[in-house]
Amino acid sequence: MAREIKGRFFLVGCPRSGTTLLQSLIVAHSQIASFPESKFFQKIVTSQSIYEKFNLAPLTARKVFNSFLEDIDSSDLKNLLPLNAVFIPQYVDSFIKVLDTVTLQQEKNYWLEKTPEHLRRINVIEKLVDGAKFIHIVRNGVDVVASLYEMTQKYPEIWGQPRELEQYINRWENDVLISSRHLHKPNHILVRYESLLANPTTTLEEICKFLEVTCEPSMLQNRLNVSSNLIRQREHWKQLVNENLRKPNFDKFYRIFDDSQREYIVTRIQQSNLDLDNLPQSNEGDVVTDCPCLI
Repeated sequence: MAREIKGRFFLVGCPRSGTTLLQSLIVAHSQIASFPESKFFQKIVTSQSIYEKFNLAPLTARKVFNSFLEDIDSSDLKNLLPLNAVFIPQYVDSFIKVLDTVTLQQEKNYWLEKTPEHLRRINVIEKLVDGAKFIHIVRNGVDVVASLYEMTQKYPEIWGQPRELEQYINRWENDVLISSRHLHKPNHILVRYESLLANPTTTLEEICKFLEVTCEPSMLQNRLNVSSNLIRQREHWKQLVNENLRKPNFDKFYRIFDDSQREYIVTRIQQSNLDLDNLPQSNEGDVVTDCPCLI
């Protein structure tokens, strides 16, 4: 019997919230394929107004498409994108065909696409990708702010120049709110980073139930075997995912920031009034414009 794609999954969240770790755990499943971050929708859908009015893809769209094929060693699939493609739905259709094809070539039935910034493209993905399911991961704001700050300090050429603390806090706050606006939908699930580390087995069972796949006990053990295939050589900051699971701590927060900075961050996060265990939900859509604090 010929294989067929049974599930298309997207893993999203604020950057530095544990998306790479969770990706490595999920794709340790024998039937789920995955890939390095594509940033495809982030780069193809660059303006809500352009998308709504004209559906036109940016001039760089073909380069984005071909670059991703090179990253996954599938340049032979360039023919899946029509030579006359100019519209966003054409590019999305071809992109999904690539993910489907590569997954079936690996003799698997499901795939997971992980790009944190696709959190801000959910409405577009839901319109153009049949049966898409979304896994949101949310992490304590103090840890996220510390990690975002550290990334811009260490890798400004990739993450952008260091910004004001307020911008890091706003990024975390806005992304958590975007997640909350989709949690009333049956095709969305929320994962707490801290719960994942504290109870990985239980958390994976809940995720697998949502994805409608059988949870495999070997997923925890097999994680390290697949994680290296998900990380590009230049993505040095993701190498920690190859280490054993560790419970969260605040060492980085205290190491990076001085007393006044720590006080400011904690106060601002408390003022945001976000209860991560009981996130507010609304029917408002996500935004497409990008936060200036990160690339």
